[in-house]
Amino acid sequence: MRCPQSAAWASEVAFRRHHPLLPLRTFQCLADLQARRVGAKARRRDRRTDRRTAEAVLARDAAAIGPDDACGVFALRGAVELARQRGWAIRMLDLRTSGDIAGDPTWVVGYGAFAIAGG
Repeated sequence: MRCPQSAAWASEVAFRRHHPLLPLRTFQCLADLQARRVGAKARRRDRRTDRRTAEAVLARDAAAIGPDDACGVFALRGAVELARQRGWAIRMLDLRTSGDIAGDPTWVVGYGAFAIAGG
């Protein structure tokens, strides 16, 4: 399911199968962002990639999220596309790395937390 429109459709179908009576007003998608490389220069480049990915999510631009920008990239693209199709707002709650929390900056993973909701 490489097409964001297909992933958005599949997400809605899966939601409807498990919650047929609930209105689809919010959506959750969890995906790790890019794994980090060793070295300060590589980490700066990866942080830029995470920021670019977060900007694409906030702009509801699924096509701008590259295939190596996140684990679960197709689910992430589907969530972003579903938000775009429905006119839902996306708000960034946080953008960090495991090194920010655990303290080991040599090999970390980026994490983005986003709230996706509509009326």
